Order: sequence, then C-alpha cells, then structure tokens
Amino acid sequence: MTTNRRARLRVACALIEYPPRDRTRIMTATPVDNAATSTDTARPVLEKGLVEQTRFEIRALLGEIAELSKSDVGIEQFAEGVLNRVISALAAVAGAIWTVGDNGELTLVYSLGMAKTGLASDPERQLQHSLLLKKTLAGDESLLVGPQSVPADKKEAGNPTDYLLLLDLFRNGQKPKAIIEVFQRPGGGPTTQRGYARFLAQVSEIAGEYLKDRRLRQFTDQQDLWQQLERFFAHVHSSLDPQETAYAIANEARRLLACDRVSVAVGAQNSSRITAVSGVDTVDNRSANTSLLTRLAAAVTKAGVAVWCTGDTTNMPPQIEDVLQRYVDISHAKMVAVLPLTQSVPDGDSEEDTHKQRKPKPIGALIIERMDDDRADEQFRHRGEVIARHSSAALANALQHDGVFLMPVWKALSGLQQLFLPKHLPKTTLVLGAIVAAVVALCVVPAELALQGQGKLQPTTRQEIYAETGGVVESVLASHGKQVAANSELARLRNRDLDVQIAGLIGKRNTTQEQISSLSQTMLREHRLSPERQHEIAGRLAQLKETAANLDHQLALYQQKKERLIIRSPIDGQVVTWQVQDRLIYRRVDRGQALMTVVDPSGDWELELLMPESRMGHVSQAFRESQKDGENLTVTFTLATHPGEEFEGTVREIHSAADVRSDVGNSVLVKVAIDKNKLPDLRPGSAVTAKVNCGTRPVGYVWFHDLINFVNSKVLFWF
Repeated sequence: MTTNRRARLRVACALIEYPPRDRTRIMTATPVDNAATSTDTARPVLEKGLVEQTRFEIRALLGEIAELSKSDVGIEQFAEGVLNRVISALAAVAGAIWTVGDNGELTLVYSLGMAKTGLASDPERQLQHSLLLKKTLAGDESLLVGPQSVPADKKEAGNPTDYLLLLDLFRNGQKPKAIIEVFQRPGGGPTTQRGYARFLAQVSEIAGEYLKDRRLRQFTDQQDLWQQLERFFAHVHSSLDPQETAYAIANEARRLLACDRVSVAVGAQNSSRITAVSGVDTVDNRSANTSLLTRLAAAVTKAGVAVWCTGDTTNMPPQIEDVLQRYVDISHAKMVAVLPLTQSVPDGDSEEDTHKQRKPKPIGALIIERMDDDRADEQFRHRGEVIARHSSAALANALQHDGVFLMPVWKALSGLQQLFLPKHLPKTTLVLGAIVAAVVALCVVPAELALQGQGKLQPTTRQEIYAETGGVVESVLASHGKQVAANSELARLRNRDLDVQIAGLIGKRNTTQEQISSLSQTMLREHRLSPERQHEIAGRLAQLKETAANLDHQLALYQQKKERLIIRSPIDGQVVTWQVQDRLIYRRVDRGQALMTVVDPSGDWELELLMPESRMGHVSQAFRESQKDGENLTVTFTLATHPGEEFEGTVREIHSAADVRSDVGNSVLVKVAIDKNKLPDLRPGSAVTAKVNCGTRPVGYVWFHDLINFVNSKVLFWF
C-alpha cells in the first residue's frame, strides 16, 4: 500500500466519530515529533474531501463486519472475515484472533501475515508475546504497545516486534471471549494511534454482539439437542425386547445424527451379529455387506476401543484395519464409526473388589456411516458418544430382562393379577368355574376309544405270480380282469442261455451214445481179444454209460427248468393286475420278480389294516380281552367309494411283527373279517378307513390320547 493510502487511513481513523469508549492504555507510546503532530492537525484542513471519502470506506467495512456478525457462520469463518477487513482498513502488516477457553487458555483461531513479525523464529519473543496476551486478558482492557517495548526482565510481557501492536477484547457480556491483535507499521502521532484503537474498539463491540448472538444460538441448539435426546431416550428405553430396542436405537440415532445409516450389532466377539439397520425391516445376515459388518463389529468389541474412520486407517490396529478397509471397499462409505456398547459391571462388596478396576462387559456395537460426507467434527463425535452410552444402558437392560429364566411365563403370569381385581373378580370366578367343570368332565365322562387305521379291501384267496427263473417275456396270455383256471398258461418266457445249455447237453448225450454203441460192437466182433483188452473196453463202456446217465439226468433238470418258463395260474380266479401285457411283453424279468396277481373274488373278503405301532397297545389289549370273553373285537370302516356309509367287521388276526412302511412308518398288519354280501362294491385294493373299537376311556383321553402318548414317551420318559 502507498504512503498516501496509509496517510488517508490514519487521518480517517483520527477523525471518525466513535462512541465515547476510551479504555485504551498505552504501555509504551511511540515518540511523536512536531512534524507528525503538524501532519495530524493540518491534513484534515488540507484534504477534507479525501478524509470524507476514506471515512466512508471505513464505515462500509464496519457495515460489512456488522452484517457478517448477524450471519450464522462459525467462529473460524467470522474471525477470518473480521481480521481480513481490519487489516485492510488499517493497512496493517499482520494480525491474529485468539479465543479464550473456560479455563483461560488461549487458542489461535485465525492469523494473517504473522510470519512478518518474526515471532515464530524466536522462542523468547514468543514467551513475551504470550505473556502480553495474558496480561491483556487479565487487565480486561485494550492495549496499544509500541515497537520493541520490552522490559528489562525479558521474561515479562512485552512487544518484541518492530511494529505497533494494538490489542482489544471481544466480550460476551462482561466476560472476555476473544482477543484481537493487529501489528501496525510504526509512526504517526498519539491521535492517529488512538484512532486505530477506537476503530478496533468499534470492531470489538460488533464482534461482541456476534458472540452474544452465537451464544444465544448455542443455547437454542442445545435446547433443541436436549429435546431430541429426550425423545431418543424415551424411544430406546420404551421396550425391554432386545430386537425392538435395537431397531429403536438404529432409527432414532440416524435421525439424531443426520447420517446415512446406523446399524446395531448385538453380542461380543464371535457371537456378534447385526440385529438392526436403520430404515430396514429385516436384516439379511448372509449378504456379503452384512457379513463384513458383523466381522468389523466383532473386532471392535474385542478390542474395546471406538473407531472413527474418515479415510485414514494407518493408526488403527491391524485386525480392525483389514476388516474396515474391506467393508469400506464394498459399502463405499466415506465415514465409518464403530462405537462399542458395554454393560457396566457392578462392584463387589469386598474391599478387594472395591479397589479392583472392573472392566465393562461388551454387549455389541453401534455402527455409524456417511456415504457422501467424510466429516466427523467434535460436535458430531460428542453426539455419537452420548448416543452410544445411553444405547448401551438400554440394550443391556433389554438383554438382562430377556435373559431371565422362563421370562415368557413370568410375563403371562404378571398379566393374570389383573383378573383378580375387585371389578374383574365375578367374571374371573365364573370363567375359572367353567374351566374346572370342563376339566372334571374331561376326566370323568366316558367315551368310546376308537383308534383309526388305513387299509385295503382284499379277497382272502389271492396269489402273487412270481418268475421262477429269469428270462425275456415272449408272450402274455393274461389280461386285466380275465378269468383264469388253475394251471392255465398266463405268460411264456424265453431263456436263450437255457436253450444253449440244453442243446449242448443233447449233443454230449448223442456223442456218448455213439461211443457206447461203437464199443459194444467192437466187443461183439472181436472174439480173440486178450483178457486185458476186454477188461479195458468193459471199463470204458461202463464209464460212458455212467456219463450218459448223468447227461440224461441233467437234461431232465434243464427240461424242468424250461418248463418253468411257462407261467401258470396256481388257482382259479381273476387277473387283477392293470395293463399286464404292456408291463411285461418283451421285457427282461429276474427270478423272484412279481409279474401279476390272481385273486378269487368268489371267495371270502377281508380288510388289511395298517395300524401305527404307537396305537397297538390299546388294540392288542382290547383283542385279548375280547377273546377271553368269547366275543369279537368290532371294527367300523368306510370305503373310499362310499364315504357316507359305515360297515362293520371283526378283527381276525394281528401280526406279531411290525414293519416299516414308507407311508405310515412303523405299523402292524391287522386282518379284519367282513361279510362281502353287505358291501355295495367289491374292488380289490379299495382304500378303507377303519376304526377299531377299544372300549371306553375318559373323554379327555379319547380326544388327546396321541398327545398324551407323545408326552409320556418323548418328554416324561427322560425324567
């Protein structure tokens, strides 16, 4: 800035009319000569238009500072705007604004041009400057300190720079809250210097109004925050169900923190799992995102330290850094905070427990995420820590309450006390009386115990036709519903291996017969054979006859086997196998394979019931008692073809062995004799639903006998 510009500002500062506030103390004034004095008095007369113009510029700067003080900006932005305008208005070299903490500590908020003052290079100068700031704060007044105003004791307050130092206080009411200092070029008379001080005082008053408004806004924000926290506390402590509490924490914390997502993990270390996610009704713990988040929560709860990640993970424990980096890569979150939730452990009663540090028990973690913003300022972190503390208490109470033995039972019993209040007692007595009467009736009133079983309607005389030897079905003479006579041909098989073996035996037998005939003729023709030769031929002839007899016997057996390739009906009856020709023709069958079924529908019929083994105790007991009394155990049944009609039969036989069947499991075959003349339709294999009448039992047992048997066998058995 030019000398003329600085002169204009000095003159303007001397002539601006300020309120009568002059609390400035000059510690060491700069010497003022006659020339400077004459300049201060003569220039307004000589340059009246210039003074008015400069005065207008400075008032405009003050207006800008006043407008800035009315805006809702932070202390850093306000300090920057004020200091830049003050330095510009005074044409100063440097400046700084310091805030005053609750304990009187000073914090640099914003500075401009401080490198020119030379304070940074000399620790002794820094000490003198710091003592000067504290002196200004302690004296509660503005200071104007000349250059190189250093006392003899260099450890006392002073201005060790080559510039004129102006200091003033920003007050919030009567209490100083900040210090502004301006390093001005030396020169100018006392009037000019006091003009600087009065200008700075006017700026301080405007800044004080900003601090008042800011404090009021802080009070308002704190009131809003406490109202929000009160709603948060009410929501998270409203339920003792862990699931509901976790969802309340996630949703209310997201609203209170104004973040993108909040998740709650319940459990410690390996048992940790994501229970609730804000804005989501259900959590898919099998997804890759949730799986990594679960591992991250487990690692943080194990370490027991809060993790705030805004991009840099170099100072984190490696077991947390690896999982966190993998989760950030897949979730694309710019800010992730994982705060462990703990349950306070009560101190013991003994002196040893009292002096021992009790470590909180981890119960989960609170995960806070921001997707588009990586900021996590002090206020945001403080809110997160407050939410984590109260979430820990709410979740710990819910888990402790849910862990009480038989809690659902106690909850149900606690609701019963309402029934015994005087206004509800008559209704309760009436209901209890009805219940007691119903229980007595269930235990006393007799009813018929009828055990149900499924079965089929079958003729008593029936035969399954099996293949006696393997082969290929060459022809099928039987058909479904065909009447056949005993020993009549039903089907014919062909076995090429058997034919080959028979042909081979016939060939061997013919060869043996020829050899026998040849040796016999030799003995008849040759009369002069030696005795040795005769014995040899006779032995050979006997051996061949024995071989021929064996071959005849084998051939007879093979012929019998070939005869068995013809499938014949063992009884007079009817073929009941469906589509027997399509099932058998030209197909390979093995020995013992079922081919078809032949029944005698003109004979007696019976029911084959499959009774579950669990019900056979009552059936067997009723059957034995009926035999002792010389009576028959009756069975009531219905046919699938006639479901509206009931028929009766009697138990004829109960098999002694139980078999496993795919449709009913372990079951016992019960045969029931029936009168076929009373049945409207006789079809082999017709489905039957039957009830075996096993006598009388209490009606409660009749209705719930399956449940009672299950409890006796599966529950009470172990006690």
